[in-house]
Amino acid sequence: QHHRELEDELVDDGYHPALGVGDGVEPAGPDVLLDRAHDALHADVLQDQEADGQQADAHHHELQEVGDQHREHAAYDWRQVVDIIRPITQTLWTGLSLMEQKRFLRHLRTYWDCHRHRLAPAVAEQFQAMRQSGQLQQHTGRVVAFHETAQDVDVLIHRRGHNNLEPIKVEAVVNCSGSESDYRKLSSPLVKDLLQQGLACPDALTLGLDVSADGALIDIQGNISERLFTLGPPLKGNLWETTAVPEIRVQAESLACHLLSLHPFKLQLVKQLLKSSVQLTRS
Repeated sequence: QHHRELEDELVDDGYHPALGVGDGVEPAGPDVLLDRAHDALHADVLQDQEADGQQADAHHHELQEVGDQHREHAAYDWRQVVDIIRPITQTLWTGLSLMEQKRFLRHLRTYWDCHRHRLAPAVAEQFQAMRQSGQLQQHTGRVVAFHETAQDVDVLIHRRGHNNLEPIKVEAVVNCSGSESDYRKLSSPLVKDLLQQGLACPDALTLGLDVSADGALIDIQGNISERLFTLGPPLKGNLWETTAVPEIRVQAESLACHLLSLHPFKLQLVKQLLKSSVQLTRS
């Protein structure tokens, strides 16, 4: 019931693959959710509202209270609700069980993505103008397959609520559902080599790589590496919110301190080099 209420509260526009039809664009996806827009007047309203991650222990109750407050105060911008939990998103995510995380990905990931990763107001206005002119047409359903021909692309769509597949002829297909997170499908030579050697493996959600709390890779035998570390997008399965600069900056600092702590003599060397660099700059 709570899931259904959240869907009703969040669902509006559309998202997922865009199908190019002549001069038009036709987004198609499970719920056709386009990224929502930032509020030009309130884009920076929460910059100074930092939440303490330790307060997220009772995350289910806190999120419920936030939702209740949002419904009670009509003037309360939904963007503030999303932004206000950003500092504790990682704590909320790690507080979920694996089953709960899978349930979130199955039912709410699309809604979260389009409300969390929003469009600039100017871009949102362009989308609205394309909708009104008819250039942008939306299809609610799932892209089952597509076949490229010499002139165009034949796409099969399974519309939600219908049993039959609907063919659509377009000029191009652009995957707008985000970057590939299943590292087994990546073409990077480094990633492929690490996986083939068993030095790295996907996490339980196939959102990134299996890592320890400090970013060390966990190999196929479950051993934590003492030499291989990562940060940013590969940690998505562990932290969920880990692709933006604020989170990566904190991870980089933490990882640097951890690596230097493993070799105290190198830490002293780095300090000496930095001190010498400052003296040279002054002179």
